[in-house]
Amino acid sequence: MVKGTILYPKTMNYHEFHQRPQSLLMQFARHGWRVIWENLTERAILPERIAKNFWVYHNKDDLQEDFDSFDIIFAHWAKHYNPKIPYNLLLHDCTDYFESWQKWEKRISKTADIVTCVSEPLRRYFKNEFNRNATVISNGVDYKHLNSNKRMPPEFKHFKRPIIGFIGAIGHWSDISVFQTISEQFTTVCIGLYANIMKRPRGMEYLTHQLWERMPEFYNNIDVGIIPTTDHPTAVHAVPLKAWEYLACGKPVVATENEQLEKDLGDVVTTLPVAKTRTDRRQWITTIKRELKKDNAREKQKRMERMEKETWDKRYHQFEVLIEEKL
Repeated sequence: MVKGTILYPKTMNYHEFHQRPQSLLMQFARHGWRVIWENLTERAILPERIAKNFWVYHNKDDLQEDFDSFDIIFAHWAKHYNPKIPYNLLLHDCTDYFESWQKWEKRISKTADIVTCVSEPLRRYFKNEFNRNATVISNGVDYKHLNSNKRMPPEFKHFKRPIIGFIGAIGHWSDISVFQTISEQFTTVCIGLYANIMKRPRGMEYLTHQLWERMPEFYNNIDVGIIPTTDHPTAVHAVPLKAWEYLACGKPVVATENEQLEKDLGDVVTTLPVAKTRTDRRQWITTIKRELKKDNAREKQKRMERMEKETWDKRYHQFEVLIEEKL
């Protein structure tokens, strides 16, 4: 029996990236909810079945023909939420902070039945700016998928070990100076998007964004996962999902200090202060060398066992409690 129908409104394309919304909504589908994902890009093709109870709609005409209303709207980015869609309950799960989006966050804060967020700084933001209570629900990890394929990707064939990996988007919140320093000492690979206005660091290897199905190959064949950020508000308010994914494959993680990251994973992640000087940047080299030297099978197993408990199913049940209180 279907519990109800959830719409993820037009925000991103399902197959383009695999982020928190895809993982969470797959859990909703597995637990008996009918999930409808409205793709951002309009295409004249029929709805696509992703899994049991999970459908991707590629154009608004098909969506409007099949549905008059929804039990739940699962909004991710407030900027993309369409308040005209009929619903019984509006859930806003906020994962990102952009100052220019404040007017949309203010709007959705007034109308949402439930506001969740990924970090304590975001919770404070909603409370201080909009007098709105939000519940922090941490990230999770698809442990089984990430350990499903440990084959060496052909793209790594000629890279010298050790390989220092960054998986994701390098944006305006990223510390390019740290990437440059690391790439001068190690084979440093970015698997994802480069979206920073600064020039790409010389010597760094770039692989284009990869489909989620291939990501286990890359996560399992780096030696250390890095997350260098600045003190930009976007970085301060967020918490990097890639940390969970590095750890699920047993990899050491070195990251810039982050309040929520240290709260959630401080026992298995090494953090460094925001790099302000050359000495600070050199500290990344020292720390990476130390992580490589002390890494062993026992440490790898410790990280993996820690992540086995951080499931998206566990996160789903946190959402379920909030929803049941409102419906």
